[in-house]
Amino acid sequence: MPVREMADRVSRFLADAPVVIFVPIMVVFEYVVSAPVIILEKYMTVPGGLVVRGPDLRALGLIKALFTACFVAPLLETLIFQCLIIIVLEVYVTKLKYVAILVSAICFAASHSYSLAYMIRMLPAGLVLASAFVLRDRPKGYPYSSVVLLHASWNALAVWAVFGRAPTP
Repeated sequence: MPVREMADRVSRFLADAPVVIFVPIMVVFEYVVSAPVIILEKYMTVPGGLVVRGPDLRALGLIKALFTACFVAPLLETLIFQCLIIIVLEVYVTKLKYVAILVSAICFAASHSYSLAYMIRMLPAGLVLASAFVLRDRPKGYPYSSVVLLHASWNALAVWAVFGRAPTP
């Protein structure tokens, strides 16, 4: 089977999959897409060291971190970076979906300006979230809620990674 045909079949499957199947598959895909960036930053040598600072979730405490990362951020960021940007670009600027996906992902990454390395780390996540929105953007595809759930799931895993292990001295 040619690669293009296989990619089309996977796209159709994901676009039509129930949200309970779509979200876990996309969470795994988000980790796979982000892995090269994470591996690169781990082995990259920069004078003074590479600083990958993200949000200080521990300072918020577990409850506030969960509320912010799994409720507020997904709702607002999906509204701004997927709904608003992708729809405006598709309606007023270009019908090319990949351009809208790329612009959305760059804006999403830029909004995570804790450090340059963290913004670079967020670019693949932004690409996956924007692609998920475009994939689900069809009648009864529920693109907004699908991406909010995907984003909340991803953030829940990040919160678990921070709070689920013993603090380092």
